[in-house]
Amino acid sequence: MKGYQKYNDYELIYMVGENNEDAFSVLYDKYQPLLKKYAGQYYQYYKNYGIEYDDLCQEAYLAFDRAIRYYREDGETLFYTFLCITVRSKILNYIKGYQAKKNSLYLESFSLDQVCHGSDQCLGDYLEDPSALDPEREYSRGMVSMQVHHFCLDLDMETGQMFELYWNGFSNLEISQLLDIDLAKVLLSLRKARRLLRDYLGN
Repeated sequence: MKGYQKYNDYELIYMVGENNEDAFSVLYDKYQPLLKKYAGQYYQYYKNYGIEYDDLCQEAYLAFDRAIRYYREDGETLFYTFLCITVRSKILNYIKGYQAKKNSLYLESFSLDQVCHGSDQCLGDYLEDPSALDPEREYSRGMVSMQVHHFCLDLDMETGQMFELYWNGFSNLEISQLLDIDLAKVLLSLRKARRLLRDYLGN
């Protein structure tokens, strides 16, 4: 794989399309920390509901493979951004499916019409899924993410990638290592980008 690091994402994705396994490996090694980061974040939220970290990692990997196959450079979207959206969507769909299956098994075991002992209320009156995603919160988060996405498109590619990583919870050091950019440059670029974002959101 030596020498492939000199190629950008677009070139590597094209080579993957030509069945170049080395190019795929380079892309995977580059974005593996991102996949694990997302898996870890959602695992922290949902581990108490039976979600397994390894399963989330598997979903993130499948999303990575899908992102490479469906990404189109002419869509005016950074591959990094497209990958983030694909990974989040894949993991959330898995979690929703897991919850639905879990709730289905639970509901098959108990009747919602069953009257609770010592009460005139039935089981359905008490049923609440604490792990359910809040649609309003998810919509609001999606709107903000979309604004940040458009903001990043207005930045130069390198700064846009740095800020996307920063926005998704990566530390300055992690960004420096992931993108192979000097830490001082990361700090300076992100400081400038945050200032520009405040102006952007204020308009």
